[in-house]
Amino acid sequence: MKYQFKFFLLLFLFTIPVLLSAQKSYKAVCDKSDGMVKIVDNEDRSPNLIPLKGGFPFYQVAQNWVKENYPSGKCDPATAIKQNQAAADALTQSASGQKQAAPDQTRKTTDPNAFINVPPNQVPLPAIAPAPKYHNTSFFLSLLFSNLGKVYNLDPPLIPGINIGIEQMFGTKLFIGTGIHVSSLIGKTDEDAGVSSFYSFRIPLFLGYRQISGTRYWGVDLGLAANTMLKPLTNDSRLAGEIAADYSFNTLTRIRIGKERTAFEFGVDVWLNDILSSEEGFQMTILSLGYRYSF
Repeated sequence: MKYQFKFFLLLFLFTIPVLLSAQKSYKAVCDKSDGMVKIVDNEDRSPNLIPLKGGFPFYQVAQNWVKENYPSGKCDPATAIKQNQAAADALTQSASGQKQAAPDQTRKTTDPNAFINVPPNQVPLPAIAPAPKYHNTSFFLSLLFSNLGKVYNLDPPLIPGINIGIEQMFGTKLFIGTGIHVSSLIGKTDEDAGVSSFYSFRIPLFLGYRQISGTRYWGVDLGLAANTMLKPLTNDSRLAGEIAADYSFNTLTRIRIGKERTAFEFGVDVWLNDILSSEEGFQMTILSLGYRYSF
């Protein structure tokens, strides 16, 4: 089990730079120096590069677009400049037609990267949609359904609970995140003990992807979490002879659906080591259903 946890941890840490690097975007440009179509970083603003189309999330996507629209790999810098200017003029005319437009909204732009050229023989679009805004701080409350009752021979082996916490994410569509959770399990531990309740703290580290389509939102998280010892919530609570482990680790998987600010969340947590040191080999599993508010 120790080696299994190390494997998951190394795999998780290896994945972080891969996903972070995926946040880079690319654009196709016409190089004035040699008249060739090239793919460069979206932030490259070299004066010799005339933008043709930008915002590609992956290099391969940009490469496919170039093959479809410029199969020879060559371009005419003068034509590309005219098409960019046509897009700028169309946007300027659209802005000047609005009665409530501010004075600086009707000025022509001189930034060649502010407009994205379209393929040859197509009419340029008058405007570019703004990038979606993400709220990276969130608070959540979840209902938990654990199989901890299996240790106490309960039928069904269900001990429910609740989980509350706050999390901070870093990124846009692709992101990493962490936070702090407080989890509590509440249920019977044996026939004579009645209802017992326990709690533990958790610190997660996860990677995720999220997408906004109009008012709809969905997201997926994958990660690991470190948990403190499971302790009684009240003086009357006890583990019915079991001994809690000093710490435990679990994988976490979460899916969110709803709106960007408010979403419902379904999760699965699988423990990588024993949560009870007196029950060697028992790896708890928890299903969760909750509500998340982002701000």
